[in-house]
Amino acid sequence: GELLWFVHSDSRPPPDFASLLLRAFYAAPRAVHYFDLRFYDGGARMILNEWGVRFRCRIFGNPFGDQALAMERQLFHSLGGYSESAAVGEDHLLVLQAARAGAKARRIGATVGTSARTYIRRGWWRTVLDYQKIWWRQWRG
Repeated sequence: GELLWFVHSDSRPPPDFASLLLRAFYAAPRAVHYFDLRFYDGGARMILNEWGVRFRCRIFGNPFGDQALAMERQLFHSLGGYSESAAVGEDHLLVLQAARAGAKARRIGATVGTSARTYIRRGWWRTVLDYQKIWWRQWRG
């Protein structure tokens, strides 16, 4: 197909995801589309993460892969696809590359649920700090 959708295996998209994706794609074919994020486990701290994700996306235009990214196949290939040399964060590196090429991130306006298991397993503080350090380094280039 012309539209690629990258969704994590532990994600729970909304029931009408297909029509939402198609509507977003036809409205802005040369964009990186993303869903809002909601954690379906992990407790109250994950609400802070959800807020942080909204802030990062709206201020910096940089959603992560757990937000079920979608983009035109041609755009994906023109960017060279996901970086195979990145140990982590290949999803936001791709979004950053797309933005530099003029393809901005666009919010779909619906929510995808995902698991907080990494935060639960590694600890909330440690995971948040590690992710922020990685993101900051990659965002700054």
